[in-house]
Amino acid sequence: ADLAVKDGRILEIGCGWGALLNHFVGSHGVTGGVGLTLSQAQAAFARQRRVPDVDFRVESWIDHQPDSPYDAISCIEATEHLASDTLSADEKVDVYRAFFHRCAEWLRDDGRLGLQLICLDNVGHEGSRAGRGATSELIRVDIFPESMPASLSELVLGWETAFQLERFLDHHDHYVRTFRAWGLAYRDADARARMLVGDRTARTFARYFAAGETLFRLREDSLYRVVLKKRPRPKVWATSLRPSDLGEAMNAAAGRLRSGASAPAVQSHYDVSNDF
Repeated sequence: ADLAVKDGRILEIGCGWGALLNHFVGSHGVTGGVGLTLSQAQAAFARQRRVPDVDFRVESWIDHQPDSPYDAISCIEATEHLASDTLSADEKVDVYRAFFHRCAEWLRDDGRLGLQLICLDNVGHEGSRAGRGATSELIRVDIFPESMPASLSELVLGWETAFQLERFLDHHDHYVRTFRAWGLAYRDADARARMLVGDRTARTFARYFAAGETLFRLREDSLYRVVLKKRPRPKVWATSLRPSDLGEAMNAAAGRLRSGASAPAVQSHYDVSNDF
């Protein structure tokens, strides 16, 4: 409802297994759209849903060229894959600015962008770097390789030029309950999990469910739901603010748009097994 998608055309960046676009069409009156994923397994599964007038593509947002403007865009927990763990805070913000600028170009006037964000919370940029601890390394290396969550402030710097905030919800407690439920259910299905993916991968995901619950309980990670509306005209800044202007170390950021997670890195997580 917040995205006002009835009779509209929608783009989903990071479409997963296609359930949300299927829901948009079946329950909210969307007339068609496009779903983007870097996972071959997700795209194949989503296409089997046969959602009317929806095209599921194995494609990066960087390469996307729409045939016509969209009425709305959704992006559910994909921003963690936009910038890699090798980037400085300034470089990350440059990537986010490019992403939101591109989204604004694809939207009709007054179009909306819906985001579900997993963000760093009680750790800063340097606290999220490599070598911070076993929990961080598990997620950074074994679960979502080459990826790096943003802090909320980094994303605000990215979207503020092209979008204005319409709705903001803080739901970190949802993922405390979700990871707890995943972990308990996973223990009950341990034998089947090991049969599907092997002992090593099964053990890795068991650790991930426990670590995820811990991170959200400690508020090192948070979950936000955000609805943005395209500005009639972009903001014009006298000086473009960057994290280094607030005291963080600055590195050159030119030509780094392709610094997010690569297709093989994303596939290493999502192509494991749909049954798993």
